[in-house]
Formats: sequence, C-alpha cells, structure tokens
Amino acid sequence: MKTVHGFPRSFSAVVVLSLAISLVGCSSSDDKPPRYPAKGTVTYESEPVNEGNVMFVNDRGDVTGAEIGAGGNFELELGLEAGTYKVYVVPPSAQMGAGPSDPSNLPEGQADAHENIPQKYRSVGTSGLTVEVTEGENTLDIAMQAG
Repeated sequence: MKTVHGFPRSFSAVVVLSLAISLVGCSSSDDKPPRYPAKGTVTYESEPVNEGNVMFVNDRGDVTGAEIGAGGNFELELGLEAGTYKVYVVPPSAQMGAGPSDPSNLPEGQADAHENIPQKYRSVGTSGLTVEVTEGENTLDIAMQAG
C-alpha cells in the first residue's frame, strides 16, 4: 500500500478533499447584502404612538424589529437590507408576553390599553403596511389610520 507521510494515499486524498469542501462552504461576512440605516416614526391618526415595537418582514420571512420610543420614534440599529418589507406594530404587552394583545382575550370589562394600535395593524397578515428600503439613509414613517 502506498503511503503519504505515513498515511494511506486514499486517506490523504479524503482529508484534502474534505478540507477543500469545507473551505468552499465557508463564506465571509462580505457575502451578506449590505444593510442601510433606517429610522422613522409610528403614528395613529397623525398622533405619535409612544410604545410598542414596529416589526419589518422581508420577502424571505426574516423579521427585524425596533422599539418605539417618545414621539413615536424608532431606529433600527443594524439597519435593513434594500427591498420591500411588510410592517406590523405590536403593543408592549404582546412583545413582552405580559398580557393579551387581542382585545377579545381581555377579561370582561377591561379595556384594551393600547387603542392607538388597532388590532388590524398587530399582524403582518392584516396590517397592509409596507415600506421600501433603498441604498443610503431611510426614513420610514408608519402611519396607521382608524377603520
């Protein structure tokens, strides 16, 4: 049996081939699409929504969110890839698991504390909100309306 450095030749070939395949399979962070700065405001009936999270879903189903702060402002710290995103807004109770986000799940007689985030906008499937992210800085204003 022929050997290379004390190992059977076939074993050496398998090691070299495995190493080559693993190196090809590794990708650098440079292969990821660029992300662009994104910030904006969330309003309901032209009034700022001061709490909750605004969520962005790309065509691959990846979800990225940002906390809504004073004045309805939010900023996506890691930015977003260029493309079209579906948007929905969740109240703080839904994001933290502290209580029901669906008013029909509330105890009898208890009002939904987040009337400024209508039920329609709390789901990606019903919100109807979309934004377009482009190269460069993006200002994404999310305007919710009654009805």
